[in-house]
Amino acid sequence: MHEEGKNDGKGEAVRNIVYITDDGYVLPTKISIRSVVRNAGDARLAIHIVAVALSDENRRILQALETENVTIRIRDVPHVSDWLPVHHESIPDAALLKPRLQFILPDLERALYVDGDTILHQGFLGIFDVELEEVYAAVVMDMVRMRNDTWYREFGLTSYFNSGVMFLNLKRLRDDRIAERFDIYFQRDDVPKTYFEQCAINAAFGGKVVFMGLQYNCLTAYRSRYGTEEVLAFFQAKADDYESPAILHFASSPKPWVMPNAQDTDIWLKYVPSEDYLPILQRYCDASRKLNVDSMKQRIASLNQKVESLKQRNASLTQKVETLTQKVETLTQKNYSLSEGLESRNASLAAKQERIDKLLAGIERRDVEIATLKGRVAELGEKIKNAPQDTGLAGR
Repeated sequence: MHEEGKNDGKGEAVRNIVYITDDGYVLPTKISIRSVVRNAGDARLAIHIVAVALSDENRRILQALETENVTIRIRDVPHVSDWLPVHHESIPDAALLKPRLQFILPDLERALYVDGDTILHQGFLGIFDVELEEVYAAVVMDMVRMRNDTWYREFGLTSYFNSGVMFLNLKRLRDDRIAERFDIYFQRDDVPKTYFEQCAINAAFGGKVVFMGLQYNCLTAYRSRYGTEEVLAFFQAKADDYESPAILHFASSPKPWVMPNAQDTDIWLKYVPSEDYLPILQRYCDASRKLNVDSMKQRIASLNQKVESLKQRNASLTQKVETLTQKVETLTQKNYSLSEGLESRNASLAAKQERIDKLLAGIERRDVEIATLKGRVAELGEKIKNAPQDTGLAGR
């Protein structure tokens, strides 16, 4: 086994690369290692695979990737739940091993850790030239998280890195007991668990890192979420660093070994051997079928929600109709009552009008009688006025 910085007996320095995998992640890890082998040139590499309960068949698959200048060493670890002091039901065991690589690989001082969902192109060896003497790791900022989260500032951090690619100073991590610090941070409520161990690692490292360029950990999520100019401005990078990165990290979903429409699937497939094409196509078919089934289930669920909504709306409308019907009945009763009252009032008014008419008729008759009497009085007045005077009466 080769320690970084020492030669392999042929006078060449050996560079160490570390993967963590289990049976469920063997395929992407295999493809990532194939990209390392193809693009390492004549460099002497030792690939250390930290294996969590790996089957014998998968061990043989990974061991078969060894070449003349690339050795494969599998480091077996038991199920993490049997010996780690931290647990989280949504976090895979393999993810919790990153902060403990310094103990799992006690003979290494420096090593490049990479997630299995990566492709390492020509130029990735440049990472091994980064100086680590005063830091825990050389890393690359995570643009997605820095755009969406701010919690890390409360821990005195000015930046947040992606833990999928880290050039680790394992000796310093051992000396400073960083694993213990990780356990403490991981169990704190103020450190988000959404992104697995990554947030706790950022907190545990405390900003004691050196940042590398975008080309050493280019997330496919950038390509699907942001414009090219925006990404280049954030990282102050050159176009080549983004368009042809040394390490492409399939950190978004879906993954290229699951769905053919995943971001940059064509790049990933270039490293797939012929014997794996049929299983991958089967995965694509299964995933597509599952996607269709899930889509149908979602559609059915959506339709059921609409039906329930319509039922509720129908019940509400029915209740409104019943309420309006009651109001109509009430108004009808009021109208009937008012109609009866109106008829009674109209009859009373008609009777009163009849009496008024009779009184007016009586008044008219009396006016006629009065006028007649006045005429007779006038006639009598005239007769009296014109009657002859009785002179005999005057001599008496």
